[in-house]
Amino acid sequence: MKIGLVDDSAFMRMVLRQIFSTVDDIEVLWEAPDGDVAIKRNIEVEVDLIIADMEMPRCDGLQLLTKLKSSDVATECLIISSFHAHGGEKILEAMRIGAAGFLPKSEIGVTVNLEEFRNRLIAWVHLFNQEHLNKAPYENALGLISGVGTDALKSNADFLVIIGSAGSLGPLEEILTVCIDLERPLIVAVHMPTGLETKLISRIFREIPLKNRPTIHFDHVQCSGRAVTILRGGALSKLVKVNNKLRISYRSPNSQNDIFAPNIDDFLDSCLAIGFLCDVVVLSGLCRDGVAGALRHRMNGGLLLVQDTGTAIAKPMPAAAAKSGEATIVATSQAMASIIAKTYKGTK
Repeated sequence: MKIGLVDDSAFMRMVLRQIFSTVDDIEVLWEAPDGDVAIKRNIEVEVDLIIADMEMPRCDGLQLLTKLKSSDVATECLIISSFHAHGGEKILEAMRIGAAGFLPKSEIGVTVNLEEFRNRLIAWVHLFNQEHLNKAPYENALGLISGVGTDALKSNADFLVIIGSAGSLGPLEEILTVCIDLERPLIVAVHMPTGLETKLISRIFREIPLKNRPTIHFDHVQCSGRAVTILRGGALSKLVKVNNKLRISYRSPNSQNDIFAPNIDDFLDSCLAIGFLCDVVVLSGLCRDGVAGALRHRMNGGLLLVQDTGTAIAKPMPAAAAKSGEATIVATSQAMASIIAKTYKGTK
């Protein structure tokens, strides 16, 4: 895998280069102090992945990502940054545009253990490389399944779960703003850093008056009425039953194998484990976390609604679901919003 490093700190670039120097299948081809220089160097020598800081002079990580996504290059971008509260909007915008992922940097050696950071970074890049190598078969996934129009579907599920990763924020906004008065419990599980849940809600429902918004939960699932549960970012989650109430149990990632947070496959499996069936909506994402869990719910009678790869910013997650041959429908996020509204309003 070919990588470019972008950070205005020469020390941080040195740390990253030293980390990757110990890994045989990862090669750092160039470095840059800001996004403008990175774009020029990537034109000269295109890499598979750029690892970039968010805050940089002249051209920051968000501007770099925007330029990459508006070009013809296949290069993806991992943001490594200190997720301060004032930077939350930038991170959400990077999620919308399609950043491959986010890892906390903070002050290496002070608030982040260097060895832990190294292990998680290498594990993330290796996982990305697997998806990168497997992306070719997904290109024509849309043609594998025919849609069923935009009529209501028959659902027997207890919950509707919307999952996604890179590039899923736009489709998620599109669906949630249309589907604000569903009578079915709705759970959102998208990969995001710690502490962005409130900003995410504010962004999604910014055009909707407070009195018209659904009730928002982070730590439990409300089984009646208009409610949305958002799984917290940066934490591993599962559904548990406590005193006949449904709670979300969280724990911190504690190994280099805990790459995704929330961990969508594990969460979906926890729902089945205590007897709750989910219909699952699969949106844009560069990984396949959640697809296996969604398929297990499909095998038990749940619906599987998949964003078509033609409109997905990041294709692997929806393409893997479509390629399984088990999707109930493959459609644009606009069409899915209409289908969801018709299917779940006034039901259960």
